[in-house]
Amino acid sequence: MLFQEKQKFTQPLLWLVLFMLVCIPVIGLFKQVYLGEAFGTNPMSNSGLVVFSICMIALALIFVLIELRTTIDNNGISFQFFPFVKNSHSWSVIASAEVINYGFVGGWGVRWVNKYGTVYSVSGIKGCKSSSRMERVS
Repeated sequence: MLFQEKQKFTQPLLWLVLFMLVCIPVIGLFKQVYLGEAFGTNPMSNSGLVVFSICMIALALIFVLIELRTTIDNNGISFQFFPFVKNSHSWSVIASAEVINYGFVGGWGVRWVNKYGTVYSVSGIKGCKSSSRMERVS
């Protein structure tokens, strides 16, 4: 038995927003530093604009890198919300697992929801809910 899946952020609106978050400061940087014209009515310093542009580019790159990797094999279930979280559970500690429709849980990313526990999501509304044998013992 082997199941592997990799998911990435593919929402067009998200990428449009990220594109705008990168373009606006880069255009401002070009206009203010290269052309020598103030960007806006109360312009940021050139160094501030450089730092802000770098931060926005770094934010977009993080979204390019984020990937939810799931593997189910004979050893158990493992997942990695790259580059942030990596976790695995062997079958010996899993009491049950089921595919559920958790709906929209307030956004994508890592969400803690009372009904489901921690949800790792990059798209969609379905996931796996599991309980451990340790939860049943207590």
